[in-house]
Amino acid sequence: NTDAGDYLRASLIYSRYDKFELADEVLTGGLKRFPEDSTLLFQQASTLEQMGRAEAAEKGFRRLIEQEPENAQALNYLGYMLAESGQKLDEAIALVGRALRIEPRNGAYLDSMGWALFKAGMTRQAGSYLLDALKLIPEDPTIREHVGDYYLALGQRDEALLHYGKALELGAADPDGLERKMRPAEVTEPRESGTANDPPDSQSEEGR
Repeated sequence: NTDAGDYLRASLIYSRYDKFELADEVLTGGLKRFPEDSTLLFQQASTLEQMGRAEAAEKGFRRLIEQEPENAQALNYLGYMLAESGQKLDEAIALVGRALRIEPRNGAYLDSMGWALFKAGMTRQAGSYLLDALKLIPEDPTIREHVGDYYLALGQRDEALLHYGKALELGAADPDGLERKMRPAEVTEPRESGTANDPPDSQSEEGR
């Protein structure tokens, strides 16, 4: 007999080859048989996010969190999603905070908190979380890029470039976007509008 794990495995195979629509169909079928399976609920919500269906993904994560309020992975994923969108930043910080109370030394969750604070304009507070995340997961390209954004916002361009370069070496998800962010960081001559560089662009990351 087919169990929830069979649906999960099939969906993961489709997702591996970027066939997210097929993965979603499989997961929908699985949830008809196992409507409260937390793993299927999480996988479908994350699949919808990868498809660009943010509203449906958010609804899915909220359903899972309502069912399992202590699901740290779902709390973090939804919080990071909201932070990336630049909306509901207070809620994003609160959601990731709940995840961190459950797993206080999780590097991905520390990065999410730092990024949510950064997006909310709380740069100094963001730095402590981002740097703690970097200590725990130094080989993560997204954390490296976030740390680069933090240093660039402080005006420490050389430090920012160091982390951006490391992010590229580690396989950043959007190398072209990262290289675009590196170029203004290297500008040293005055421009017509003044000498200050533009603030760093936000950068999308795969959901974790």
